[in-house]
Amino acid sequence: SALRRWPTSAGSGSPEPCLRLSGAARQAVGSDHTMEGWNESSRRYVTEEPTFYAIEPTAWRAAPESRKQGSGEPLPAEVGQRLSAELAAHYARSLEGYEAALAAGVAVEQARVFLPAYALYVRWRWTASLQAVGHFLAQRLADDAQREIAAYAAAVRELTAPHFPQALAALLGPAPDPAAGRAPGA
Repeated sequence: SALRRWPTSAGSGSPEPCLRLSGAARQAVGSDHTMEGWNESSRRYVTEEPTFYAIEPTAWRAAPESRKQGSGEPLPAEVGQRLSAELAAHYARSLEGYEAALAAGVAVEQARVFLPAYALYVRWRWTASLQAVGHFLAQRLADDAQREIAAYAAAVRELTAPHFPQALAALLGPAPDPAAGRAPGA
């Protein structure tokens, strides 16, 4: 693929998009992001009000039957109601633990372990080569990508495509037609 043939030398003077993002960051990139700059607000030096990703009762999805990643059909409404209520209660307990630890004089770096990392919204700055952006988009816009991160990937493509149209077209092919109606990760 064009992605595999893209030059990989770091520091080559090639354009590097720098995006300021906010969201549940754990699903954004893989564990091997050697060609990227990642600067995340850790709450250690900057005080921020914890904000969590809330799943609406109608947004819960079943595990897929035919593959290990992705999502299946929506779960029944009563299951979604119960899960969303349990999740809200979990967030409330987590926040209470975090605030109690801070009130007891615990260092922020230890108190933050009460906060659920996979649901916690964080701010981060991501500086990446075009190859890394293309790799991110190829993975996170794929059919088996998690829907929530696919929405971020679609936004990243929308933000970067006007600045790097030829490079992204070479890496990914033409941008999807929004009129086609398929949601990323659906």
